[in-house]
Amino acid sequence: MVGIVFAGHGKFPEGVKHSVEMISGPIKQSVVVCLNPGDDPEAYGKNLKKAVEEVDTGDGVLIMTDIRGGTPFNQSLMLCREKRIQIVVGTNIPLVLVVNLGRTEDTTLNELSDLVLNSAAESIDVVKYSSERRLRKC
Repeated sequence: MVGIVFAGHGKFPEGVKHSVEMISGPIKQSVVVCLNPGDDPEAYGKNLKKAVEEVDTGDGVLIMTDIRGGTPFNQSLMLCREKRIQIVVGTNIPLVLVVNLGRTEDTTLNELSDLVLNSAAESIDVVKYSSERRLRKC
């Protein structure tokens, strides 16, 4: 099974994992690596590498990060040189739900990342309240 690592700033990774587990149940073979204020990027990278090794059983690892260009993303990117990793940028609860509900023992890393990418546009929307007192999608 593809391993999952939640990586991000502050308590975001813990929060998104916990919220999804409230809705859809435990996320198997997953760990969280939080970047706290003042953390050294290299030390964070070592923690991230340990987390990847912990959940990688040979099928690869999907790292779900919050923002492109931040330390969690940058350190994940550096691990791509030596590990079988794909990175999701812009992680949100709907995308993690897709991963948790769509991942099976046989799902490949490419299939899982394609599933996330294909669901991404649906995970974000804008709903505006009109003066006519009904919701309308823009």
